[in-house]
Amino acid sequence: MSFINIDITKRYPDFVLKCSLDFNNKINGIFGPSGSGKSTILNCIAGFVSPDVGNIKINDKILYKISGATLLRNDNISLNAEHRNIGYVTQKSNLFPSMNVDENIRYGYKDDNSINVEEIIDIMNVKNLIHRYPDELSGGEAQKVSIARALARFPSVLLMDEPVSELDLKSKLMVLGYLKKINETFSIPIIYVSHDISEIASICDKVAIIENGQIKDVKNSQLLTYISSNDSEFENIYVVNESISGNSIFINNIKINTLNKLESKSAVILIPSNSVILSKYELNNIDAENIFLGRIENIKSMGSKVRVFCNIGFDIVSDISEYSFKKMDLNINDEIYVIFKSENVKISYT
Repeated sequence: MSFINIDITKRYPDFVLKCSLDFNNKINGIFGPSGSGKSTILNCIAGFVSPDVGNIKINDKILYKISGATLLRNDNISLNAEHRNIGYVTQKSNLFPSMNVDENIRYGYKDDNSINVEEIIDIMNVKNLIHRYPDELSGGEAQKVSIARALARFPSVLLMDEPVSELDLKSKLMVLGYLKKINETFSIPIIYVSHDISEIASICDKVAIIENGQIKDVKNSQLLTYISSNDSEFENIYVVNESISGNSIFINNIKINTLNKLESKSAVILIPSNSVILSKYELNNIDAENIFLGRIENIKSMGSKVRVFCNIGFDIVSDISEYSFKKMDLNINDEIYVIFKSENVKISYT
């Protein structure tokens, strides 16, 4: 079901954005290289930039409607940013330095919200931070507070413009987990912008691919990983809730062994693609705690390495050398053993 409708054109002297999108009320992604128009789309939705023509509608509320043929007519609509009820989080937390965490969160709160501040503080796990000031927070903590402040408006949509690009790995995983939790708990749709395929594939329901101001395609996140030509290391990221026991975590009922005892009922885990070993044959006496028999679903050559997409009850990506790929003679639909050590399972709690 379509929840967010965008059909806009914005012209600059050296760049033209033409965007037509329909998004649902899940987490939707906009993926593309720097300078492709991703942030411009978000700024148009938020009301910080006005398109030349087009319309923007969220849950049947018209935020913007201008037709080139009716520029002087009274039925044109362009709501100011403060009247759009949009939550916006960028790379920088942009917290008010003179306010503590509690005051920052309450700044955007409305008394008629269907969620209260205490509920937001609880779900974002910032109760231990409420008396601190922004300069006393880590990068990940500051982004959690920034998201909490945006959530306090009970917005019709949350816009996320590369919110984890400047965070360390643990903080990055933590924030991704909280975004998933927000969408599932409050049913607030999220538009997540990034040029990092691992992030966007881990939490997004469907993804719009943009190049040079044009929407080239809209795909589900799994298909996006197949077509991307980005040869940087792929990170297998999984958001897991209520599926943790001792030193084990479960993804689709598949047990993953971890190095240490887990401390929470919900977590985000990461398995680097270059730490995932493939074998056509069962290996004995191998020093690895996670060994699964699966199937190869897709293969993509990426210069000196080959990206192999496998399914072992859930999707997992392995990056191997071109030499190893040829030596193993791998093909789509082959059965394959997928192997990784517990120490390569990186964990962040939400």
